[in-house]
Amino acid sequence: MRFGHHLQYIAATVGAAALVCLSTSNAHADVWHLTCSLDGQQVTPPTNSLATGDGILRFDDETNLLDLDVMLHGITPDTWTASHIHVGRLGFSGPWNINLGPVEDWSVEGDGMRRVMTDVPYPQDTEFNLTTDGTFIMVHTIDWPSGEVRGQIVAGPRLSHTAIARGCPAVFQVSGAQAGETVTVLYSDEGLGDSPPISQLGGMTIDILPRISIIGSARADASGTAVLQIKIPSSAPTIDIWTQAVIRRGPNGQDSVKSNTLSSAVLP
Repeated sequence: MRFGHHLQYIAATVGAAALVCLSTSNAHADVWHLTCSLDGQQVTPPTNSLATGDGILRFDDETNLLDLDVMLHGITPDTWTASHIHVGRLGFSGPWNINLGPVEDWSVEGDGMRRVMTDVPYPQDTEFNLTTDGTFIMVHTIDWPSGEVRGQIVAGPRLSHTAIARGCPAVFQVSGAQAGETVTVLYSDEGLGDSPPISQLGGMTIDILPRISIIGSARADASGTAVLQIKIPSSAPTIDIWTQAVIRRGPNGQDSVKSNTLSSAVLP
């Protein structure tokens, strides 16, 4: 019998014996989804540039490989000089660690420029910064050699959970939601990969493979954190599972978002 068919909700208060089960997590994050919006106001100090941009990034912390797709508007090849991913919190400068390439690697699209990169090795010593909003993209131009536009790289909703062990409570927590949103936690025992488009989520794909089961849902509190508590039955199979949280947003789910994935084993 599949793991998801055994899940049961438990009360918010657990006994001392159950707390032993919650003490250690064996989960490992696999895939992170990140975004950035670039403008002159994020540069330190700010510029009065009207240029803007946006980016979508995907980071696999098993392989330490990064994919990115960045589109700039209002910057052209004749003014562009350089662009990098830098390490630094919002409002602070920092050194760059990934070069987004020479201008020849950027394609001209409409009034702007686009850069697509795949399987870029990412420095392990700054992986934590990347997944905790501690990096940014900076674009340098002739007019603003120190940086014309900047975009902080922001992680999507963050999923974490306690250890998953037979007969023990497990707590799934998702931060980064909007207050009052319903957060749904999913799992698969088939591994990572692109799912088919999910119509309820506006056609968004997720990063765990069918067969996909629902663990449960929880509503985010005023701080944007949703907490789901379940009990793992004693008869649950000791298998590897992959989990991911989703939030349905927008008309017909067209603005839906997904969290990082986690992989873990069901402990005996």
